[in-house]
Amino acid sequence: MVKIAKDGRSRWTDEQKRIAGEMRLAGKTRQEIADAIGKTLYAVISYLRYHNLSQSEWEMMLDRRRDQYARRVLNEEKPAQFGRPTPEMIADRDYRMSLPRTITAELCGDPALTQSAYWKKHHAGASA
Repeated sequence: MVKIAKDGRSRWTDEQKRIAGEMRLAGKTRQEIADAIGKTLYAVISYLRYHNLSQSEWEMMLDRRRDQYARRVLNEEKPAQFGRPTPEMIADRDYRMSLPRTITAELCGDPALTQSAYWKKHHAGASA
């Protein structure tokens, strides 16, 4: 009888584990193992990767994961958008804040007069 987990997946029986181990040692492919024991290919890959490792293989995998984490988290620079604003960004903000704004712009959040798409469209042709 196959035990079914709460999430609907079947548990590995001792017989399936034994067969998978023997077939692995015999050099069979993961797909052949999956077909023989009635599991999906990815279930066999996961089982062979994590559940059928020797103690030294398990420790090597954990060390590799720790190294990957250290490289990714400790040595990686943060993206620029999460850093402090550059002096150019601050100067642009100050310039935009100094532009005259109408009462509509203040209440509705419209852009400053010279920053609107309407202004740029109608005054770009006049200055060219």
